[in-house]
Amino acid sequence: MATLSLGKDDLPTIKLKSEDDLVVSPFLGIEKGAVLQECRIFNDLHLKLRKCVDALVRLLYLVGQGEKLSSSEATEVFFSITKLFQSNEPTLRRLVYLSIKELAGAADEVIIVTNCLMKDVNSREDMYRANATRVLCRITDSQMVSQIERYLKQEIVDRNPVVASAALVSGQHLLLHNKGDVVRRWISEITQALEHPSPMVQYHALALLYQIRQHDRLAVSKLVQGLARSGIRSAFACCLLIRCILRIIGETSSNENINEYRPFFEFIESCLRHPSDMVVCEAARAIISVPGISREEVKKTVTIVNSHLLRRSSVVRHAALRILNKATYLYPNQQWFDPFDFEDFLHDKNRAITTLAIATVLRGAREQTIEGFLKKIQSKFMELPDEFRVQIVEAVHSLVLKYPNSYYSLLNFLGSSLREEGGFDFKRAVVDAYFSLLNEIPQSKEICLTHLCEFIEDCEHPFLSARILHLLGQEGPKMSQPGKYIRYIYNRIILENAAVRAAAVSSLARFLDENSTSKTRKAIVVLLKQCLHDSDDEVRDRASYFLHQCQRITDEENSLIKIDEGEEPVSSPTTIKEFPHLPYSLPELEGNLVDYLKREDFNEEFNVVNVPKAEKGFEAAEQIPMTSVPVKAEEANMNTDNWGNVSLAPSQVKEMPSWRDSNSRLSEIEELASLGIPLKTSSSVELTEPETEYNVTYVKHTYRQCIVLEFIIVSTLEDQILENVHIITDLSSIEGLQLVKNIPVSLLKYGSPQHAFVVLQRLEGFYPIGDAPCEVRYVVKEMIPSTGEVDERGFDEEYKLEDLSFGISDYMVPLQQSNARFKDIWDKFGSQNEVRETFALSMHQSIPSALNAVRDFLGMTVVEGAQVSPYATQHVSLFGGSLVTEADFILVVCYAEFVKENEAVILNLTVRSEDLNVSELVCSAIA
Repeated sequence: MATLSLGKDDLPTIKLKSEDDLVVSPFLGIEKGAVLQECRIFNDLHLKLRKCVDALVRLLYLVGQGEKLSSSEATEVFFSITKLFQSNEPTLRRLVYLSIKELAGAADEVIIVTNCLMKDVNSREDMYRANATRVLCRITDSQMVSQIERYLKQEIVDRNPVVASAALVSGQHLLLHNKGDVVRRWISEITQALEHPSPMVQYHALALLYQIRQHDRLAVSKLVQGLARSGIRSAFACCLLIRCILRIIGETSSNENINEYRPFFEFIESCLRHPSDMVVCEAARAIISVPGISREEVKKTVTIVNSHLLRRSSVVRHAALRILNKATYLYPNQQWFDPFDFEDFLHDKNRAITTLAIATVLRGAREQTIEGFLKKIQSKFMELPDEFRVQIVEAVHSLVLKYPNSYYSLLNFLGSSLREEGGFDFKRAVVDAYFSLLNEIPQSKEICLTHLCEFIEDCEHPFLSARILHLLGQEGPKMSQPGKYIRYIYNRIILENAAVRAAAVSSLARFLDENSTSKTRKAIVVLLKQCLHDSDDEVRDRASYFLHQCQRITDEENSLIKIDEGEEPVSSPTTIKEFPHLPYSLPELEGNLVDYLKREDFNEEFNVVNVPKAEKGFEAAEQIPMTSVPVKAEEANMNTDNWGNVSLAPSQVKEMPSWRDSNSRLSEIEELASLGIPLKTSSSVELTEPETEYNVTYVKHTYRQCIVLEFIIVSTLEDQILENVHIITDLSSIEGLQLVKNIPVSLLKYGSPQHAFVVLQRLEGFYPIGDAPCEVRYVVKEMIPSTGEVDERGFDEEYKLEDLSFGISDYMVPLQQSNARFKDIWDKFGSQNEVRETFALSMHQSIPSALNAVRDFLGMTVVEGAQVSPYATQHVSLFGGSLVTEADFILVVCYAEFVKENEAVILNLTVRSEDLNVSELVCSAIA
């Protein structure tokens, strides 16, 4: 047994009696308050080096784990750490540099430490010089860079490779954070660094030189041409040069015939004979990635790559297999991997190599060899971790689509893997494959359903069980023997938890259609009646709902079945209808109902208008809610001073045409038909008061390069008709928008809604945000309502409307992604395109209110953290979206904290995307 004791530094330690005992992390149980208290030892007159090192390690651990320090805490610790410069102990000094970099973003007046860093930059210790240079460039501003430029230029040409690399990397950091105007003047020094004997310095010099010239296509071509002709010794730099050439080829392919002109392609081919395996693999990967590469060129490259499969290095073998795997995507009918060598890889100690080899052979397998190959990998497949098995499942899925006649053996392979142990991600990948194959190969439908039915008998994941039950409800009644699926469904009602039981009830009711036999209908009604006594509310409600959806049934020869005693007989049921689709977010609706019941004040009825609308994933034709709620223009124009949830009285809510009708109407107009289907359509916003003589609302339809404003105009005056009604918008205050077309209403009569359109073009690279004044101009003609006679003498008139509002949400498409997918993309983007901002929302007294306002303002989807308690003081939500002109995601981590002293919600936004300008755009839109 392990016993806990406190060491001399008051850290929890573990005394172990044997090597098999559990080793506990030395950071177990540490808290921010205790660490900050411990950091006060930095102010002691006589420093205790060991304790100082331990305190800094704990502090860096907390910061690395995401612990937030307030500005005052960070500033106090920061200046305490700077006192450690009086010690020359190397380990402590390195930790000091790291701590300064980590705390520089949160602390105030960090520039004060510049003198200490400048002293280290001029010291004789190379370690001090390199680290001090990195830290100095991290915390300095653009004005200070010019003062230290002389030191940086000297370090670039320094003989010590560590110092030179530190200066070059610091230059990249300055460019990345828009502090690098002076860096562009270092061309001669950076070019000299390319001749440095250190491969690391050559690599960093080339990276910085390319970063300076990347927007000048001619300069990049000259740089690549010079290096390709003279050659470069560093293998790292050679790999970077290959990537630069690949980018040039990709840019050239959009303007010229790529098969005829591939700049510097000969250099990439020559790198296949490079002595470094790393360069050879990078060159082969680049050749495979060239657009329009021919089969013969791929074959010649693969021949060289195959020789690297025999290398001892696992990294080289894995890289070679990845290239072969990518080649199977280009030409799937070609076997690029020798099956005789497969046996060696099947028993490789590196499981990643085994997985990649199996996936590669599967993608290039021939139909007659599939069954034997699956028998070989069956036992090895079960030994692999889940993340590797998912890759093989994807390869099997592709193979089924490639050879649909061999679906039986491949589906049996997937079915046997479902019965084995595995985590959620692996099981979900197999189930997704079944769902896809069921639609792609109709003849496999029955065997797919059979395997899925067997799987839910012992499935440990309610989410997968519910999905499969929903599928059985859709496809089961269409099968030749639908009765055999009812047993599997009813078993879920008896054995599973409430969520799965509710899904099983809905699935069971789907078998009550016009094609079911009388015996089947009676049995299902009896089973649904038994669910009325379930312990869960939702299960009982669903059973009751579907039973009451059934019509009264009268069977020709059998007795009557009754739902309840004393109720009239039931007749033959028709197809069960789906549950009505509510336009509201169910978690938000549930939370509002719970709060309403807690108040116990039922004099005021529950108002569903306050419930936020449901979010949907982005699909080309299913992205707009079915109904829209008109909102006043001043309420829709949100900024940091007045963010709030829109609350309308019931009299203000009007039923508007559905988005399908809107798209259909747009396509029928000749001037708008060529635009296609809009990527995003906003909810309608009122531009007039309800009691005015003219009621005007508008909807924004966003396309890739234009915005169509649709104005719905209704006249409330019986004695007037309006002609040539058009909307005039003043775009002078909004940069990046220009008027293209104005489509007026030719005739507007009393009580008859008509639609006018304004087409605006959005200039390239602009996402206009702001308010635009607008008015209605028309010709008024008097009319006698009783006779319908119209006075032909009309007069021009104009009517002022509320301002139009354009926000970032108009250009944002919400995307529905899982949390795991969010994390993958977040890590992929990295911190180079990250922007952080802090806002104080004084108009909001709760975190849910503030987060709802941020979500609506940005127009994004809440990926995680949608449900938050009204009494929460801290909460983190993840948002996802993409701009209408961009294919990449925009990810936002929103940390909200309610500060009682200020009676405001403090909002910390961290935005990452593929482009730094896009990240800055999102933050600047809020600011």
